[in-house]
Amino acid sequence: MKNNYLALAYEHIENCGSKTVEMVNSQSNFIDVPVFCNNRACQSPECNAHRGKLHLKNHGSQVSYAEHYIKSPKSFVFTGWVLNCSIEDIREIARKQLIRLFELLTKQSKTTFIIYTEFKLKEDGSYYLHFHVVTGSVGDIHLTATLWGRKVLYEYPVKSSESLIKYIKKYTGKSPVLNNFEAQKEYLTLTYKLQMCRYDIPRKKAEMEFKINSLQTCYPVSLIVSEMNSVNKRMSEWGEYVPYLDNPPNDIIPSCVYVYPTVLKSKYKSSKNSKNKQLDGGD
Repeated sequence: MKNNYLALAYEHIENCGSKTVEMVNSQSNFIDVPVFCNNRACQSPECNAHRGKLHLKNHGSQVSYAEHYIKSPKSFVFTGWVLNCSIEDIREIARKQLIRLFELLTKQSKTTFIIYTEFKLKEDGSYYLHFHVVTGSVGDIHLTATLWGRKVLYEYPVKSSESLIKYIKKYTGKSPVLNNFEAQKEYLTLTYKLQMCRYDIPRKKAEMEFKINSLQTCYPVSLIVSEMNSVNKRMSEWGEYVPYLDNPPNDIIPSCVYVYPTVLKSKYKSSKNSKNKQLDGGD
């Protein structure tokens, strides 16, 4: 099963960005959008950037929660370990240390926080495991470092919401430099279904307080045609309102499509009630 996954994943990596899908953008123009593989081992900068945007789309409510409750975001590096052992052992260490760091920050962080796992591939083939953290404040940084058992380095303040979004996109889309097929295959195995990002606020809880911040700015033509067909039986000569987003941002994408059929016989007769008469052009 894993071998099949690796073969399929590498095929997607090889074809990343080479194919396109027809979409409609917010100006109702037809455009061709490249199809990215969104694989963690892909070395394409465009794919990495797209993976970061995809993370923002899927975790929009949690990102909005962090934006709201972290008034002065700061970023830290929780240094880790150089690991030169089997891939399965590295995976297990990464899982355990992510859980341990999450439990530590639950006690030490004064605000909501986000953790990103990062592996750096070294020249000798070993991996340097460490974690990037965004939080508003850590109570006692020296005590936190002591409890962590490693150095905790302050990176820089995340001065605005735009900087926070940029930081999240950077580390959710980042891949180490993998120079050959063997390195890519190993990294695919290492990160296969491995949780590498964790918010302290569950997604469902965040969605109860914040609308999902969809960053989607264009839609597949096939999706729009499908939704138009699904309401075809209910269309009147005045056009039908066809929503294709639950909570779209008004400044990015229109919230509906209006379909105006060129020829459509009236479905209402004069014997219908007054509401239907009005739809039919009556008084």
